[in-house]
Amino acid sequence: MSKESKEFAKIVTANRLRDGAVVFLAAQGQWSEKTDAAVVAKTSDEEAGLLATGVAAVKACEVVDVNAIEIASLTTREPSRLRERIRQIGPTVRPDLGRAV
Repeated sequence: MSKESKEFAKIVTANRLRDGAVVFLAAQGQWSEKTDAAVVAKTSDEEAGLLATGVAAVKACEVVDVNAIEIASLTTREPSRLRERIRQIGPTVRPDLGRAV
């Protein structure tokens, strides 16, 4: 296993155009609201491929704001950065407007 694959773990996120929900790129180009369904890029080449799939989804008017984000764990696929964890939960100014889980 290369050094990059041990330390490199990213997933692709975006916002779904239909309802604005934070979504993650899953298998076969599908989008999921759950991080555990996300495909993990373990190399920069895999990341580039996933981002290309995301860009195609932008062109197809499915999602916007496609980004690759680091994850803290391959098991849970929880984002490393607090900003991304907050994006998953929803608005922070009014908890009653947060996404129903």
